[in-house]
Amino acid sequence: MSAASLNVLGPAQCTVDGQPAPAELLWRKHLALLVYLARSPRRARTREHLIGLLWSERDEKAARHSLSEALRVFRRVLGDERVRAEVDQVSLAEDAVTLDCDELAARSAAQDWAAAARPIRGRLSRSRSPPAPNTAITLPLVSRRAAASTFSSESGVWA
Repeated sequence: MSAASLNVLGPAQCTVDGQPAPAELLWRKHLALLVYLARSPRRARTREHLIGLLWSERDEKAARHSLSEALRVFRRVLGDERVRAEVDQVSLAEDAVTLDCDELAARSAAQDWAAAARPIRGRLSRSRSPPAPNTAITLPLVSRRAAASTFSSESGVWA
């Protein structure tokens, strides 16, 4: 069984069992779907929700095909047992993906501030302020904004 590790606190990066992820997994919407499912309650969402979120510009048949293709890639990379697709719902096994933003949240909850700051790379690690408000919203940016909200710019420590 393979497991993906996603770094979204900074430029998005993905590895599978410590190795660079296959190119198909890094396709923009595939990566967005993987992060979104991993951050969803119970790591699950309905097919309709995912199609509306990622493929709303396509007709229903093409959108369903795109979702099915993304799930095929996930199964090939992560293993069939880690990707569940039922008639109306898609989910990931708990051990399918690890996220640096989850590590940040756990370390922050434990008030281990030095360890909480370790996973953050890129702009947030060089600045005490979140990205500019006119920056296009992406899943990694949403994670950076969530991380920035736990940082007190007045005291310079994680709150």
